[in-house]
Amino acid sequence: MYSALKINGKKLYEFARKGIEIERSPRPVEIFRLECVALYPPYFCLDIDCSKGTYIRTLLEDVATAMGTCACMTFLLRTRAGDFSIEDSKTLKEIAENPEKVLLPLEYAVRKTEKLSVNALQAFRITSGVRTTIKGTSSGTYALYLANAFLGMVNVEEEIVKPEKILVQVKQPTNVI
Repeated sequence: MYSALKINGKKLYEFARKGIEIERSPRPVEIFRLECVALYPPYFCLDIDCSKGTYIRTLLEDVATAMGTCACMTFLLRTRAGDFSIEDSKTLKEIAENPEKVLLPLEYAVRKTEKLSVNALQAFRITSGVRTTIKGTSSGTYALYLANAFLGMVNVEEEIVKPEKILVQVKQPTNVI
């Protein structure tokens, strides 16, 4: 209940904070590795490698139930998210000293996402929040580009491009009638 998963457009934790319990459907996840790295009763520390969509608090509740007890998570350290690893992270001091050297460009996060290149008018419309038809575009999630500039993320369904996360607002082209 204390997740950001949305039900009817509202995050579950918003319901939970009001004391409202919402029926939730189980969803498939994969646990690749679950290792107990420290045990000091009644506390224990787990190292978990899992698929996206895994709610660690819920997993811990399930582990505790299987052990005939209950559990409360007191600490969570995410060591990897997708291709990003804690070993590659930088301290705030390192960033402050030389941000150009250590910070990755925005588009690095979506480098494996298919690109959708648009013209200036399409870019203006989409970054202004207008759903725009682009014939021949397959359904899916795309990184939106105008020339070599990364603008944000869009979803396409039935050739209709819908803005999802727009990072750059494109100005209206002046040469359009």
